[in-house]
Amino acid sequence: MKLIDLICAAGEAAGAQLNSGGFQVEIPWGKYRLGEFSLDDGWYEFRTDGSGMVLTLYDRSRFNLVELSASCGAPAYVRLSGGAYDLSLLPGARPGRYPTTLVRFQLMPLLKRTRLLTARLFQALRDGMSLARIGELVRLALSKQTYGMRAAGADVSDIGVMSAADLERDLADVQLGDYARRLAELAEGPVFLIRDATGNAPSSAGVGTQVYDRFTLNPDRPHDFVVRLAQGDVLTPDALLQFAEHIVRQPQTDVILADAWVNGQPTARVAWDPLLYAAGAPTPFAHRRDVTPQVTFDNQAAFSIIEVPLAKSDAACAFVDDPVPTDRLPCSVIIPTRDRADLLAACLDGLFDKTSWPHEVIVVDNGSVELETFALFEHYTHRGLKIVRADMPFNFSTLCNLGAEAAVHDYLVFLNNDVVLHRSDWLHHMMALAELPQAGAVGARLLYSDGRLQHGGVMLGLTQLCGHLWRGLSQAGQRSEPRLACSSLRSAVTAACLCVAKDKFFAVGGFDEIRFPVTLNDVDLCMKLSDRGWLSILSAGAEAFHLEGESRGVDLDPVKMARRLSELNAFHSRWRDRLVHDPWLSAGTARSSEHFKRL
Repeated sequence: MKLIDLICAAGEAAGAQLNSGGFQVEIPWGKYRLGEFSLDDGWYEFRTDGSGMVLTLYDRSRFNLVELSASCGAPAYVRLSGGAYDLSLLPGARPGRYPTTLVRFQLMPLLKRTRLLTARLFQALRDGMSLARIGELVRLALSKQTYGMRAAGADVSDIGVMSAADLERDLADVQLGDYARRLAELAEGPVFLIRDATGNAPSSAGVGTQVYDRFTLNPDRPHDFVVRLAQGDVLTPDALLQFAEHIVRQPQTDVILADAWVNGQPTARVAWDPLLYAAGAPTPFAHRRDVTPQVTFDNQAAFSIIEVPLAKSDAACAFVDDPVPTDRLPCSVIIPTRDRADLLAACLDGLFDKTSWPHEVIVVDNGSVELETFALFEHYTHRGLKIVRADMPFNFSTLCNLGAEAAVHDYLVFLNNDVVLHRSDWLHHMMALAELPQAGAVGARLLYSDGRLQHGGVMLGLTQLCGHLWRGLSQAGQRSEPRLACSSLRSAVTAACLCVAKDKFFAVGGFDEIRFPVTLNDVDLCMKLSDRGWLSILSAGAEAFHLEGESRGVDLDPVKMARRLSELNAFHSRWRDRLVHDPWLSAGTARSSEHFKRL
């Protein structure tokens, strides 16, 4: 039975290091990198006697990322297809000492595996899970695909990352005696002045529980930084200590944001977003005594973030609506298509009869042959539809570029033929943002037919190489997540509905027809725009349905799989440095799933 004793394995400190009796985490979400391991095909068990630990396994040949969490008495199990994996351990979210004497990853014997799967099957039946869903889970468990679950307290389909409760317990799990060492190292640490939203001293905000005592409530006393709190914010006991350590690590920082517990849920904020934070940075945050903490498009370097909750609050932060367009500049809408008149008819109806913003419509026809399609073309040609014929093998990038060359207006909108436009103001919201001088690509919030989220922006380092965070989130969840309810920055947006100024599009060479003929061309375009200083934006007010996005499933055709792998390799080769840290993806967010989870 193959066994890797991770507590004894040689590793590289990346914010966390192994020492006598456990792990010492130096920075929030610090990892302990174990390097590459060769693992056989089969089921594995991940076990630790620590309070909570995450093991990440990255299969570079398949671009597959797995995250497993385990704690004392609750191991995790995973089915791997075998190969070479990069392994890393995440011992805890907060700095401090995590006592651990056992961390193992081992191949499971057949009898134990059978008992586990049988127990999970009966649990699913007791919980009332549908037979169809149970059958799908059984198929996954028996297949060669990666599949995993926690021993307790998690859905059977969940790979098993740390829960919000695990994260909250981190504060108690860190050894209190370790604070003395950390405080001794901050003998010359900064002095904080604590202020509430009105500029006064807070009456009760967790000030008396702080382990770091270099603070004051008197503005006349000397101080280096000001900590700002909203009404009702209560600091965690280590909040000022973490602010102080962060300042020592990054002395050039002027403003430091932090996550918070809002109504019992941890936020996953980003350091800088001039659209999202136009009404002001969310609390708690700290800023230099002589700095006015305004978030503008030209001061990104002044901001940093501590990505663990440092305060509890019952009130969400205030955000602002989209800017008002300065003009009603017309745009060119480009739709690549081949037949599927049923889908295209609904899309064209939304453009010609429901969209209020001035625009032309260009259909790039990739070899349609059905009579229904030609009848649809004839009907809308009389209303101004422009047809660009492209009889060639399917290449999404080429089709979009041909449409862009035929466009007469200064703004381009790329639209899939399966997008249904049910709101008249969708283009109003996109153009309001696309007209900003700092804007690159502007994307829409796309929904499945039942209202769940299909696209809320593209994050780097998610799933294989990038992915759509919050996929499947309910409409109520979308309204409660600030970065979906309000327009905000992303690393990229999807070309299923994407607006960009034509001069910027051609300045970066348009879509890459050679390296990305089918997928990742939109993300690559956004990266190229970013290199020129033009930012990608998710327009929260631009809402549309993307009907076919969920029904495609996994394409197992060998030729298409080979093409997909080629595009993944090309994207990794070109943008590998960006995949390590997406500035709009919290370090505390699980990377293995597009469903939002805290690590």
